[in-house]
Amino acid sequence: MLSRLSFIKADEDNFNHQGAVELLVFNFLLILTILTIWLFKNHRFRFLHETGGAMVYGECFH
Repeated sequence: MLSRLSFIKADEDNFNHQGAVELLVFNFLLILTILTIWLFKNHRFRFLHETGGAMVYGECFH
């Protein structure tokens, strides 16, 4: 019985770790998106339009 409880506890810890990693990745992507929007707003790039940047991000995150 004790080994089963420790196995369940290990599964819960693994699930919590996976959720923490996903949250960290989503926060990183949010910060990256905000910084890119700020960069596009302050500096104009003639060779890259906002739509082109959105398409590149979409392919990277897909």
